[in-house]
This record gives sequence, C-alpha cells and structure tokens, in this order.
Amino acid sequence: MDKWSKFGSIDHGNFDTKKPRLPEKTIEKIKEIQKNDRYKQYTQITNEINENADKRFKKAQATYYQVRSTLNKEFRSTFCSYQIKISEQNRLKRLSWIEKYGKYARWKFLNVVWTDEKKFEICKQNKKLKIKLLDGENKDAFSMPKMQKGGGSSMYWGAVNYNHKILLTKIHGNFDSFTYSRFLRYTAIPRITDIMGNNFIYQQDNAPPHKGETTTYLKNSSFEVLDWPSQSPDLNPIEMVWCWMEEQVKYKVFKNTTELDEFVFGLWEKLEISKIQKFIDQIPKKMEWIYNNDGVLYNP
Repeated sequence: MDKWSKFGSIDHGNFDTKKPRLPEKTIEKIKEIQKNDRYKQYTQITNEINENADKRFKKAQATYYQVRSTLNKEFRSTFCSYQIKISEQNRLKRLSWIEKYGKYARWKFLNVVWTDEKKFEICKQNKKLKIKLLDGENKDAFSMPKMQKGGGSSMYWGAVNYNHKILLTKIHGNFDSFTYSRFLRYTAIPRITDIMGNNFIYQQDNAPPHKGETTTYLKNSSFEVLDWPSQSPDLNPIEMVWCWMEEQVKYKVFKNTTELDEFVFGLWEKLEISKIQKFIDQIPKKMEWIYNNDGVLYNP
C-alpha cells in the first residue's frame, strides 16, 4: 500500500512491454520493399514482411508501427500527380517524329485540324497520390500511370484549327472503330470541309477507335492525315484546350450529366480563338525541348 500512496498505482514489476527491435535483415527488407515500390502503404509492407517471415522466429515478424517507424527515419511522405509513363519504343518514335516534322512549314501546322476525345466526370477528380521519398529525391522523378475512375461522366469529341473552333460533340454509347469511322464520314469530316474546304491536314492519336475501319476510311480519303507518335498528348494543342476546360470543371459539383453537358458546352462557347492559337504556336518550342531532353514528356 505504500507504493500505491507514493506513486498512485500498484507496481507490478519493472518489465518492458515494448516489442524487441527488429533484426537488421528485416529492417533492410522493409526499406528494400518501399524503395522498389514508392506507393506501397505501411499495412501492405507489414503483411508482405510477415507472410515471408520464418514463423519460428517471432523477432523476424513486424508490427505496423515498427514498419512505419523504420520507414519514417529514411523516407518522407509527399504527394505527386498522375503522369503518363512513356515506353522506350514510343520515346524513340517521338524523337523520330520530331526529326521528320521539326522543319514542317508553319502554314502546314496552321492547316492541321487537331482532334481528340475527352471524358469529364461529375465528381471532383483526385489527381494526386501519396508517395515515399528518400532525402534528396524529387517527386517529379516518379509517376503513376493514369487510371480511369468510375461514376457519372460524359465523353466528348472535339476538333480545333488555328483559325476555327470546328466542333465539340458528345459521344453516346460504344465508341469503337466502326462507330468512329461512321462518325468521321457523316459528321466530323463534312463539318471540317464546310469550314475549311479540302485544304486541311487531319490529326488524331492512336487510340483503339482510331484503328481498324477508321484506318481504312482515312487511307481512302482525299485529305492528308498527319502521322502521330503514341503517348504524345503534350504535342497536341487540343489537349491544352481540355486542360483549360478541366480546370473549370473539376471545382464544380453537378447533379447529373445533363448539368455537366450544359457546363462543358458553355465553356466551349467561351473558348477564344486566341487561346487556341497560343497553344498551336507553342508546338515548335515544345518539339525542340522534347528533342533536347531525349523524348520525355514536355515539362520545362
């Protein structure tokens, strides 16, 4: 009772309830797992360590808190944006494309009709993810491939030229090569020729709907089709138009796709030709930068 009156509790003995320190081999394994996958979370690493640990030796197993403490000593947490990872093959194709079109006459670029599809979502899009970095590392050196999210959304097809906002339309239903080729034949190309005649160069990326029957249709067409390197949204001016529109969309809350559609088409009406021209005028500068940086995505 003397101990109770002196310390306010009963002394059950001087023993340490803290889990013993992890073996160096386990600590190094934890660091190795995190270094190989900067997006892996503490719980995932803990489970991986314990699944592979020798069950005969409890010291080799780790708790969540031991893993977190071990990693926090060497790694720092931050957020990085989703980015496109360019394959080695496509990186080389980008360089070849720039070599081919680097001296493209300016008037030809002005005659290009730049096209692309874009999905806008009703809900706000989270574009960042948590990542672990060692001291001295830059988050821009790491990227995560973009992934589509579920939820209500609308898909649009757009086309712009140096002097024209040619068309923005909503895509309904399945958009495969058959549907897209018919869309070009009966909607997009007639609209382009009404505005520009036959004096235009058609551009599209290498998305799946742009192959198959679409390729056949374009080969038999009377207008020129611009060759395009895969994984090159940074070279397409309409991608900059999408970025501008997305900045307006992502801070809005829409009850349904009808409200989303009205807002998107309203943005298209507000889009100024001078803004499109600014994006197109940046192409030569971007090509030079990409070529000097060995084909990576434009990020000056």
